[in-house]
Amino acid sequence: MRACRTDYADIRAEQKQEEALAARANRDNTPMSDSDRDALSAIARRVEMARRDFEEARKDLKAAADRKAAAANRKAAAADRQAADVASAESLYDRAKAEYLRTARLDAATVPVQQPNIFAALTP
Repeated sequence: MRACRTDYADIRAEQKQEEALAARANRDNTPMSDSDRDALSAIARRVEMARRDFEEARKDLKAAADRKAAAANRKAAAADRQAADVASAESLYDRAKAEYLRTARLDAATVPVQQPNIFAALTP
């Protein structure tokens, strides 16, 4: 990003130089000299190249940001799916536990509990 700022600063400096040359030519009300015209053409070419480079860098940064956002969205979706799987497993566990406890209570209610005979150990 720092390179883009530097390029933009270079573009602005060249534009100011171009404006100064044009202002000097207008102030004097004389046609530009060939060297001034060549300098303006060279500046205009460099400014245009810098603008294209700047736009290309901006597009590259946007594409990289989009790729990172897409990767983050994929990770978030995977985490959501995993959380749903965990919730589903917990729900299945809770239902199985409830079923087990229900059947254990039914078994306890239907099977008579025999009390141990404490006198059996005392008799020979």
